[in-house]
Amino acid sequence: MLISIAKTIKTLRARKGITQEELALHLGVTSKAVSKWERNEGYPDITMLPVIANFFEISTDELLGVDVTKKQETIKAIIANANVFYRHGDLSNARRVLENGLTEYPNTHRLLLELIQLKYESPYANRIEKDTVIASSIVTLERILNESNDSAIRNFATALLIRHYRYLGQHQKTLDLAKSQTDMNNSSTILLCDLMEGDERLRHIQHAVRLTLEELNGLFSRLGDYTYENGYTLDEKIAIRELAIHINETILGDEAHIGFGWNYWKRCEAIAHGYAMKGDADNTILWLEKAAAIARAHDTLPEQNTYTVLPLKGCVFDHTKTTKNYQGGESEQLTKRLQNDVYDTLRNDLRFQNLT
Repeated sequence: MLISIAKTIKTLRARKGITQEELALHLGVTSKAVSKWERNEGYPDITMLPVIANFFEISTDELLGVDVTKKQETIKAIIANANVFYRHGDLSNARRVLENGLTEYPNTHRLLLELIQLKYESPYANRIEKDTVIASSIVTLERILNESNDSAIRNFATALLIRHYRYLGQHQKTLDLAKSQTDMNNSSTILLCDLMEGDERLRHIQHAVRLTLEELNGLFSRLGDYTYENGYTLDEKIAIRELAIHINETILGDEAHIGFGWNYWKRCEAIAHGYAMKGDADNTILWLEKAAAIARAHDTLPEQNTYTVLPLKGCVFDHTKTTKNYQGGESEQLTKRLQNDVYDTLRNDLRFQNLT
């Protein structure tokens, strides 16, 4: 694979219109070294490969003569295979697939990022074990940001790095990195809404609507938690969470659980939890029944669903692309939540017993 590097460097240098001496100056090596590379009498040190690739604005794989298209297809297949396990909460096998992929394609940024995300969400025996993994992942994420010019890779790495910094309590680093990112209005998701044509544009706008609704739900959850911690009453916290559900159902109607079910029922259970804290049995049961209905509906969804609700009409949601870090269905997860002490006063209520 390295044999072709001589011709590649010579061709790229000529294309840039620079001499061996100029290239050597840019790379911080001697012109004699560049000459030896181009005569195929020696190879650059492995640590120089990313530097050379960045200078010529190509990938390291292209520099080495790797069939990039074939590699990308293989990597996509590896990630898809891992996601089959990930979707069913089998993190152990998902991790095995990704680690095997990295054995075949070492230092592949996309595979590294998928593995780092998986490690972050995996269970650990104790806090010390997880802290060690997190610290190691941060080193890799920072290196990827220094090496990669790919915007998708950098965005993925940045999002993960923010989570990792926050976990370790590195508040200033978290803030600095978050503030450096593009705001929502200037994201590619929003900008592309006006740059496409025909059906592609329609589907992209619908995709943006769905993502925005998902983000809005997350923001309302944060708002409910934060306000309660900072002076709002329990009633106000519940009201904020109920408003989020109302917005969801106003936009999506009976199809609100499609693509949202795994989080949607949890938000309903959170409202029930609030009412249970107030001692309001009727509203607690009401929201638990709603959560159970959503969880059951989600568990029986086919792999793909086509929305009929007006804002997303014709838009297909593929459930095989969703992932989770636990095994079992959503109804099973709800049953586990019902073991919470807050529901102890309802154990003898027939309506509650029917939920379990």
